[in-house]
Amino acid sequence: MLFLVRSSLYQNKGGDTVQVEETAAALRNLGVEVDVQLSNSRPRYAQYSLLHFFNCTRPQDFLSHVQASGKPYVLSTIYVDDARPSSVLQNLVGTSVTAYLKAWGRWAKNGEEIVSRQYLWLGHRRSIKKLLAGAAMLLPNSENEYRRLQQDFGIEKEYAVVYNGVSSLFQPHASRQRIVNKVICVGRIEPLKNQLALIRALNHTHYQVYIIGAASTNHTNYLQQCRKEAGANIHFTGALSQQELLQHYHTAGVHVLPSWFETTGLSTLEAAACGCQVVIGKYGDAQEYVGNAAWVCDPALPHSIRQAVDAAAATPISHELSAHVQQNFTWTKAAQRTLQVYQQVVQTA
Repeated sequence: MLFLVRSSLYQNKGGDTVQVEETAAALRNLGVEVDVQLSNSRPRYAQYSLLHFFNCTRPQDFLSHVQASGKPYVLSTIYVDDARPSSVLQNLVGTSVTAYLKAWGRWAKNGEEIVSRQYLWLGHRRSIKKLLAGAAMLLPNSENEYRRLQQDFGIEKEYAVVYNGVSSLFQPHASRQRIVNKVICVGRIEPLKNQLALIRALNHTHYQVYIIGAASTNHTNYLQQCRKEAGANIHFTGALSQQELLQHYHTAGVHVLPSWFETTGLSTLEAAACGCQVVIGKYGDAQEYVGNAAWVCDPALPHSIRQAVDAAAATPISHELSAHVQQNFTWTKAAQRTLQVYQQVVQTA
């Protein structure tokens, strides 16, 4: 099996980096040979019966591989539908043209090659539609994600939901004491994750807030703005090792991810599995994972974020959500479902 992933997967790490790495590891534990290659590599397609692409919003990374390989492929869609208010540029030219221009911007600024030349004349939206249409199977991370794809692209494709998961390391730690006023936010620092609104919501309060993660390579100015506005109770840790991260998950009272959009919110799942109370933004698919056990905020309104944090911090810790996540959302389950799809596609190819 060949995983083909965006060319910046390890340079600019995100949730899809975790999904790729954990899925590959869990599949290998099931006896599947998995190779992971960046989209700007030159794979030897002949040795693979099936390809697996990740992230439909980066069609410029994959269309050339579809054409060159002639192999059937499955697609983990990871379809982020940014809910932020439209910029002036988006209002003028539309979201698809804006995404197209951003692809050129990433090439000019960071050297992220536009691998598939078809993208240049098809444009962003038609490239996504072509990638979706050619897949043997779509693998969204939730039912809601597939419904959004249906609505936005008018598709009717065979699909199988593969829920993201957490590793067995993420579970409550009985000997660690929770600090009720400790609030953590784990994720790449960028406007989509909305850390600045969290800072404005909890600045100069009794909460000790830990912003955990590195800045996106395209949003270093956003990190600077966050630091500029942060009061003495806001702490920036940078990226942490898994063991360091676990210490925060085991001692924090609340984990907040006030994003404008999450297809899963992997850090929300990890925090919930470790026993934290969790606050999520009202947009995206995270509620399909955590249901009514999370407090929901409006990412546009700092006072809404504050109210949700206050409510979560005031509620005694329960391990019901932790048990729910550990029982239903693991990388082993994700790999088992993915392997079923591979077998089905290969048998019918």
